[in-house]
Amino acid sequence: MGRLKRLAGNLILLAIGLSLALVSGEFLVRFVIPTSTVAYRFDPDVGYVLQPSGTFRWVGPDYDVRVTSNAAGFHDVEHARAKPPGTYRIVVIGDSMVEALQVPIADAFTRLLEGRVGAWAGRPVEVVNLGVSGKGPAQYHRLLEKIGLDYRPDLVVVAVTLLNDFLNDVPELERDPSKPYYRLADGGQLAYVPPDVTSAASRRREEKVRVGVWLKSALKRSWFARSFGEKLARWRAQRHGDASAAGPGHHATLPLTSEWNVFLASPPPPWDDAYRVTLRVLEESDRLVRAHDARLLVMLIPPKALVEDKLDAALRADGYAGADGYAWDVGRPARAISSMAAGAGIPLLDLDGPLREDWARSHESCSWEHDGHWSPRGHRLAAEALDGWLRAHAADVGLAAAH
Repeated sequence: MGRLKRLAGNLILLAIGLSLALVSGEFLVRFVIPTSTVAYRFDPDVGYVLQPSGTFRWVGPDYDVRVTSNAAGFHDVEHARAKPPGTYRIVVIGDSMVEALQVPIADAFTRLLEGRVGAWAGRPVEVVNLGVSGKGPAQYHRLLEKIGLDYRPDLVVVAVTLLNDFLNDVPELERDPSKPYYRLADGGQLAYVPPDVTSAASRRREEKVRVGVWLKSALKRSWFARSFGEKLARWRAQRHGDASAAGPGHHATLPLTSEWNVFLASPPPPWDDAYRVTLRVLEESDRLVRAHDARLLVMLIPPKALVEDKLDAALRADGYAGADGYAWDVGRPARAISSMAAGAGIPLLDLDGPLREDWARSHESCSWEHDGHWSPRGHRLAAEALDGWLRAHAADVGLAAAH
């Protein structure tokens, strides 16, 4: 009996200790160590979207943002599916650059664009943000088909982030079974590959353990973790070749799944598939939009490293030896999309020019220092460029200009 009492007492103490640890962890998460609490919901049709009607926190070295999601699961204000009579509606689809968790909703380029165009269009204008972090053109197409067209848009803007969107379109490179993909079948037709609803990646989109999130954030700030990360970065750089050690005719290599492969002159397989699928998916998105009496605009978003001519620094920050020694063709992805768009008659807006011009003039970055996403300045510049394009092509996209 005495042993049972001692065992029961120990179990009670253990339970109390665990409870205190959980409460302490929750306190640290909320009040001491800032950490992100954004949660996503897995949708078997389109992959993951934000948990609907939620209030979260998104934290980075440069920002700490209160994030809200609308009833549809996007970082935007509420939008009725039924388009109000007389309204010109623009649907914008893209990845984290469009989702814009790094700024309040009011500072996102989609909200700024709505105000700018509404001021001169002579009719109500509504801009719907369907951006979701981590997606690429294959997922944009599925999102457009299953959700975007329900809003009956007059114009669909597909924002292609040149750094990682090609990688996102090929499961062998992306390695995320929770996403939908497309493969090229015989005759160049797209064959749909649905998300694996049984995968651990899909299930994890539903999970959020607050103490676990805190521990991850705490480790990121620890001296040991930083030291280990630096050693790992040096190992990766040595593993994939230093330009200074490369002999004549030799080029350093990148890991197959590195997003920087998209800027190589001849990236290894299956990066050729990434190019083919991305271009074909964009063509199919245009066909789908036209079939619903709307127009498609492809908007190209260059990475901070190219806008500011800091490719070498960006590669070193990712653990590589620098830009020398690689056979670069940094204009290749933009050229490929531009050529396809010209042949298919798809309008295109490349933000490389406006962003580079602003950087050359002001030397003030449009991106946050540490993660490359746009700051409020970047969102303002994107809204200005889109607004200017719409003014110049108002008749082409069915937007009767009153200016």
